[in-house]
Amino acid sequence: AEAGLVCTSVHPFAGLDGYQPTGRRRTSAGFHTENALVHVFRRPGTGVTAVFAPEFMHDISFWVADPATFTEAELMTDLGRAGARDVTSITDAVVPEDARAQIR
Repeated sequence: AEAGLVCTSVHPFAGLDGYQPTGRRRTSAGFHTENALVHVFRRPGTGVTAVFAPEFMHDISFWVADPATFTEAELMTDLGRAGARDVTSITDAVVPEDARAQIR
């Protein structure tokens, strides 16, 4: 994801006839290719479809100035406007007033 590439296909490794994996710098420790898979990555663009869409998960936290006026429905609306998709859970915690100074 950091390089901006998407996985466009995954298929079994099929070496060329007579292929012998020799390992790093032709050492005796060859690569294990039995049941190996080849993952093909490309830059996104027209006609390029990812077989596994990238997924991202972020934990966020924030202070609510007035908890009496906060609603989860409004938060979900705001998250949607900001581009958040598939929000799976919201865990809220109320920190007592006397403890807030200790964690700021």
